[in-house]
Amino acid sequence: MLVLEDVRGGYGPRPVLHGVHLRVAPGELVALVGPNAAGKTTLVRALMGRLPVQGRITWQGQDVLAMSPRRRARILAVVPQNGPLPRHFTVAQTVLLGRTPYLPWWGAPRPADRQAVRAALDALGLTPLAERTLGTLSGGQRQRVLIARALAQATPVLVLDEPTAHLDWRVQLEVLTLARQRAQAGLAVLAVLHDLNLAVRFADRVALLHQGRVVAQGPPNAVLTPRRVAAVYGVEVARVPYQGRSYLLPQRVVPTEALPGRE
Repeated sequence: MLVLEDVRGGYGPRPVLHGVHLRVAPGELVALVGPNAAGKTTLVRALMGRLPVQGRITWQGQDVLAMSPRRRARILAVVPQNGPLPRHFTVAQTVLLGRTPYLPWWGAPRPADRQAVRAALDALGLTPLAERTLGTLSGGQRQRVLIARALAQATPVLVLDEPTAHLDWRVQLEVLTLARQRAQAGLAVLAVLHDLNLAVRFADRVALLHQGRVVAQGPPNAVLTPRRVAAVYGVEVARVPYQGRSYLLPQRVVPTEALPGRE
């Protein structure tokens, strides 16, 4: 299980995270939601070891932050927001970078590495684009390449920071269906999402981040109540039931409220 305990930190003297507690178990997809500047991407950077934080982040009892980058990359694969990509690389070459934690220094890819790349390309529908350079792709296609690179990394934990950004509806559904399938296959999946209805549709649990704290977590409809959404997002919503779930329809802007601590 991926466990975050009392994680605190930020950028220099400006704290962003104020004691985050969160767990993601193998076999579940947890959606991390919250308004802009709530600390979602900061938390992802902390998981990547790119931000000094206090508290503990562990996987199966092992201290993730104390690991070498190579060891951490065998446990946790991250799809960042707007991650930099080498424009002159082909799609296949870029996805192969996901195998870096397993390759010996200056070593050539092995058959298992190439098979992992082929499987990741197939999963994201990128096989026809394998020899295209990244500079010739659309923003949505590049996002799919980032996800394929993470899948090729073959880690037990998958972290997706806004994986549906720049994607049309069809590809959003395809990407989150794939994430759902990876969770069902035994991965621990943490997905940062802005679209609350995608969280309702695909997540086993939702963690609501507000002002650097997880103020509620649990089943999507138990967390994303109209009162809590209004308090955190400043938007009044109506619930629309459909196939056993209640989706959210924005109504009007309302003043936000101060929320109590973790629930």
